[in-house]
Amino acid sequence: MDNELNRLKEELALEKAKRRELESLLQKTVLPDADNNYTFFNLIDCPVIILKADSLDVKYINPIAGKFYSIVSSPDNPDYNFSWLNLIQDIKKNFRVHSEFNFGDYVFSVSGYLLKDTNDIFITGINITEYRNKELSLRASRLQYKNLVENASDIIYHTDELGYFTYVNPKAISLTGYSKEELLGKRFIDFIHPDYKRKVLLQYFKQSVKKEETSYMEFPLICADGRVIWMGQNVQAQFDENEVLWFSGIARNITDRMKFQEELQRSK
Repeated sequence: MDNELNRLKEELALEKAKRRELESLLQKTVLPDADNNYTFFNLIDCPVIILKADSLDVKYINPIAGKFYSIVSSPDNPDYNFSWLNLIQDIKKNFRVHSEFNFGDYVFSVSGYLLKDTNDIFITGINITEYRNKELSLRASRLQYKNLVENASDIIYHTDELGYFTYVNPKAISLTGYSKEELLGKRFIDFIHPDYKRKVLLQYFKQSVKKEETSYMEFPLICADGRVIWMGQNVQAQFDENEVLWFSGIARNITDRMKFQEELQRSK
């Protein structure tokens, strides 16, 4: 979904660039032609609507503005009085308006100007409904993911390419006894039992060199109070061509299982 949102952002940026170019033309004198029409805007690749300020009758509408106008100006639209008419009043009052408006199921980024030479109202808009819907959906997904991570029964963390913590969930704090400040910015390897540090470093060095996306390993971790607990950990590596960008880990406390296995070995 992030890629889709980025695509929409790029398209929106292009549309806004078109509108800025159009708005720059308005800084000059914009007058109708000999037939009292604004055919100059027929070639503009952006919706253009020009209304008579007194009656709000359509004086000109360019070829690609039909759908936009039919949506925003229909009295049957539940947002007609609130959005469209308020927009007109704002333009008359302030001479220039830039804002986002909801028109029923649609969201538009709208610019409006009062053309002083003719006392006409110039309006152009970009349909940003898809972009806003994707953005809201992405925010909801991220919030859902955050809630899952924050309430997870396992440790979930992220590190940079060198293994320095950039994020730890609450379980990492409650299980190890370290504060958030004591963990963030520290290296993951700093909390591993000294007898296993070399083994753990070698494991993730191999994962990086072989470009393995996931790996699993078990190792002892030293807690803030000196206790040693065993962790079973899945690590995902994110690569960009030949380089590691970051690591993401999910670690579970397997101390009871390790103790049981040790007692089982002793009983044999």
